[in-house]
Amino acid sequence: LDCGQNLIQETFVLNKTKEGMQQFLEPFVWLKGNHDYGQNAFSNHALNHFFNDDFLTKSRGKGTIVFDEECGGGYGKYEDQDKDITLFFLNTTEGNRKDFFVSYRQLHWLATSLKNVATHHVIFLSHRDIDPSGNWLGSKDEENDHRDHIDLLRLVVEGFSQKRIVEVEQQTYDFSSTSSCKTLLYLCGDSHFFLDVTTHGVRYIYRQDSGGVDQASMPLGASKNQYDFQKRHCFFQRESDFDYVAILPNGTGKIFHIGPDEEKRDIIF
Repeated sequence: LDCGQNLIQETFVLNKTKEGMQQFLEPFVWLKGNHDYGQNAFSNHALNHFFNDDFLTKSRGKGTIVFDEECGGGYGKYEDQDKDITLFFLNTTEGNRKDFFVSYRQLHWLATSLKNVATHHVIFLSHRDIDPSGNWLGSKDEENDHRDHIDLLRLVVEGFSQKRIVEVEQQTYDFSSTSSCKTLLYLCGDSHFFLDVTTHGVRYIYRQDSGGVDQASMPLGASKNQYDFQKRHCFFQRESDFDYVAILPNGTGKIFHIGPDEEKRDIIF
């Protein structure tokens, strides 16, 4: 297809997607992943505004978002004091590249925001799994993670959860004063399997979408289902799945998995 046809097709798909999302009264955001890096007819910046401009309106003052020209995708938070929870949604693929990368600017924004969080419960959300527990065995480059600041993102999240001091690019953040705040979850995808593990005070929950990863490459405790795009002709067997997270003001909640193997994938926290 030439560029013009690609543009028409992508415009149609995007408009249909947004039309469906507009039915929801609650705010929604586009969370950038490693396959959304500006190589198609629409740039990341255009996609960011296409999906995220409505967030500021629908969040009715409860949400903020950073439209970073260089990162090619937004990051921000949604704070609901009535429900006593703050959701941080992060960009783990900054810039027009297909690699995982978190900028110093985002790290400083996150650390500063966590120092001033006004609710007792916090949830983090990103496409990339930031803890080594979510790495495909033998297929993730730990050195690359360090170079691209994924380790620093984990340092900030775990430092906040453990109420200790962390340093990011010669800037010190002391989270001991946030002792009344509790990290509930770190939700992420990318790994293409299901996993629930607690590391350094953070409960990481990985949720699957279709993607290739064989049984031998998965870490201990991880699982997948038959719809993981492995079998021949399984494209015709694929079913859509998603997760619904329900949280009570006291910080307890449940993740309801809707789709294949849904009876096995619910998680109480």
